[in-house]
Amino acid sequence: MIEETLHQEFNSTYLRTVGINFESFKIAMDFLAVLQEELQVRVGRGIADVLSSEQLRLYEECSSQEEASAWLRDNRPDYPEIINHCKCELHYEILHYRDSILGVSSLDPIPYSDMDIYVLDMSIRSTRALERAGIHTVGEIIASDHFAKGQRMSSLLPRSAREIKRKLWELYFPDDAKPFHIT
Repeated sequence: MIEETLHQEFNSTYLRTVGINFESFKIAMDFLAVLQEELQVRVGRGIADVLSSEQLRLYEECSSQEEASAWLRDNRPDYPEIINHCKCELHYEILHYRDSILGVSSLDPIPYSDMDIYVLDMSIRSTRALERAGIHTVGEIIASDHFAKGQRMSSLLPRSAREIKRKLWELYFPDDAKPFHIT
């Protein structure tokens, strides 16, 4: 189940949605494979961060995908939230660094980049933090180094940063906007 969730998110439809066109199909597939591997690593770190070494050993002993999913439901019921959080972060980084991706033949304009931040329907705290930083459009959020490089904006708490990334994911993929708890 986890494998299916990770692999269904980043595909050729995703590349078209974010306006990335590669020189060849092979380069696009290679890029998608790297994205999927990176997502797996991030999710693995997120799931393992609070498990004991004994729990990790038990998880690694799972012999099938179904058994692993059942184990996670019992021991890390928040794993769907971890997956969604990692997808949102990776999506944001792709949007921010898309001009630097090797093998890209053309870039379409980033959809929604001229939209006002108010369309994201965020909390007042997140919206005001962006305004204080001089960020007023979705495109300015994407261009901001504060999110892509993990830098702290003085007025932006980690909770607000997660909310902003989640709202960007929901904007680009409304049918796939699986809610997850913001802590």
